[in-house]
Amino acid sequence: MRVRQVLSLYGSTNSTTGVVTLVGQPAVQGATMIAVPQGMKFKLYRVDIDVQASQTATFVVQYNPNPSSSSSQWVPLAQFTVTAAGHYSFEYRARPIVVYGMLGTEAVQVSYTQTAVGGTAVAIVAELADEEDEES
Repeated sequence: MRVRQVLSLYGSTNSTTGVVTLVGQPAVQGATMIAVPQGMKFKLYRVDIDVQASQTATFVVQYNPNPSSSSSQWVPLAQFTVTAAGHYSFEYRARPIVVYGMLGTEAVQVSYTQTAVGGTAVAIVAELADEEDEES
């Protein structure tokens, strides 16, 4: 039996550096990271960035094999830097960024740095699917 859940999440920045608090799905409402359950895949298809004022903003999608472990580090999977006001879209439909839930301790988060406070938002479209799903 295939299990799939499409995640459409968004968040805004509130300082010059930090981790985006994601909202938009009841299961991850107000979460700073998305857990990848054992036997599932997290597939990132799209990142949208909206910058209201001219500034440099960098968003980094990160993976951690076990965020509850003090010895575990966040590893960058994709980085997006914008240097002017506007709306930017980055698509991975043909080849999504995939994180496998091998042990059920894995997680994904979106961190950011920017030159001014506020005025920047990010949205992601992703999917949690079981590993039997043959489309990767």
